[in-house]
Amino acid sequence: MGAASERQSLETYEQIVALGNDMRELEENPIFKRVFGEHFIEAFAITNVMQIAQYDAATRVRSHEKMIARSHFMQFIEQIKSDAVIAQQNINEILLDAENDDEDDEEE
Repeated sequence: MGAASERQSLETYEQIVALGNDMRELEENPIFKRVFGEHFIEAFAITNVMQIAQYDAATRVRSHEKMIARSHFMQFIEQIKSDAVIAQQNINEILLDAENDDEDDEEE
C-alpha cells in the first residue's frame, strides 16, 4: 500500500473510531439514556409485551413494525461501535506495518 493510500486509510479509520467514541459518549448522556434507552426502547418493550394479548390484529402489526424500527436503531448503534473497534484494529496494523518497514529500512 502506498503512503498516500495508507494516509487516506488512516484518516478514514480515524473518523470511524471518532464516531464510535462519540456514540459511546452519547450513550452515557443522561438525556439520551432517558429518551432513547428508557422511553424509546425499554418502556415501549415492556408496555407492548404486557399488552400484546389485548391487541387486535392491526394493532399487533403496528406494534411489530415499531419493534422492528427499534431493533434497527439498536443495531445501528452497535454497528457504529463495532466498526470503530475494527477501524482501531486496522489503524494499529497500519502503524505496526509502518514501524516494521522503518526498522527494515534502518537495518539496510
